Amino acid sequence: HFRFFLTALRWDKVTPQIVSAVAKSMRDHALPCQPELKGSVLVDVVGTGGDGFDTFNVSTCASIVLAGAGAKVLKHGNRSNASKCGSADVLEALGANLHVDGSEACKVMDECGFCFLFAQKFH
Repeated sequence: HFRFFLTALRWDKVTPQIVSAVAKSMRDHALPCQPELKGSVLVDVVGTGGDGFDTFNVSTCASIVLAGAGAKVLKHGNRSNASKCGSADVLEALGANLHVDGSEACKVMDECGFCFLFAQKFH
């Protein structure tokens, strides 16, 4: 249904008020994920969604490296849209469960320092 909404936006001038209303609605409907950081800094990583240069999934790789080095990493992402492979595709192939809720995501973060928030579910 969202694609129809986006298509409709193309028919009219998109104003700052429309963008603000859409952002508010998305925040109102987003699933919460608030892991306990216990003094740690949270790193929030989002990729480009396809850079047009046919590169590998740099943001997902960087997220895993950061978590391996001890950072608390929340990775946001989705399936491929403009590239060969999105972060959801990579992590699912590695065995990650993409369909966790907010409390399960926080538990994963507490256990291993890395958590993926699947855009289709959380945003």
